[in-house]
Amino acid sequence: TLRMTAKGKLPNLQFSQRSEGGGASLKGRRKAWFRATGYVECGIHERARIAPDGVIAGPAVIESFDSTIVVPPNWKARVTKEGFVRMERKS
Repeated sequence: TLRMTAKGKLPNLQFSQRSEGGGASLKGRRKAWFRATGYVECGIHERARIAPDGVIAGPAVIESFDSTIVVPPNWKARVTKEGFVRMERKS
């Protein structure tokens, strides 16, 4: 058995937008259940097609190959230039 540990410095990580963006992100609609509202019709969005600074108003579902994000009613999700999804309550 061989074990190895290494230490070193790496340059700062640079995040970049991986989204295709610009296309229509809405790929369908279906009902989703929320405690506050019961079943509600939701837009189903493809995360890779949401443009940088694109906003998705809840209720909605954002799907990608590795995750699913549920945007509840009275919330909104914004995709940052770096590709992160930031959620906040609607004001």
